[in-house]
Amino acid sequence: MGTGLFSTAGLTAGAIFVPRMIGEPEFDWTRGLTRDIPITTAGYDPQQRMTLFRGVHGQHPDVANAYMGNVFPWGGLASAKQHNLGNNNSMYTSWSTSIDVVNYSAFRRGSGGIILKQSFPVSRLSFCDRHGEGEVQVFGPVFGVQKITPWDPGTWTPYIK
Repeated sequence: MGTGLFSTAGLTAGAIFVPRMIGEPEFDWTRGLTRDIPITTAGYDPQQRMTLFRGVHGQHPDVANAYMGNVFPWGGLASAKQHNLGNNNSMYTSWSTSIDVVNYSAFRRGSGGIILKQSFPVSRLSFCDRHGEGEVQVFGPVFGVQKITPWDPGTWTPYIK
């Protein structure tokens, strides 16, 4: 019980304090973090934007925030590549260029899931995709995303390897 209480308290504190810290330019909330600089962004205008999607299934521990249009990383020092390899203790969240992939993710554990859509500057992204899902890691929390209702995956063929 102590671990669950500690985890819940940490997530709650993060939801309250992270937005405040981001708004304070003098607070370096990225200190101590190693960011992967994706090779694929070389030569891009750092403010060029890319639209991405995120599927959050109904049993996801942060589905309530997703329904409010907010996405929070779990926090930690894992790089984008480590995040893609399964270590979610990072300042990244996983998104995809494929709405079909995220629809599958939103439905994979039954009903109650949601699809999120947001446009990001390329400078905020890392492109590590070992599963061939069009995965892109987004650095930091995301607020005010567009919400899309998932559709029944039985009516389409998912792009899953």
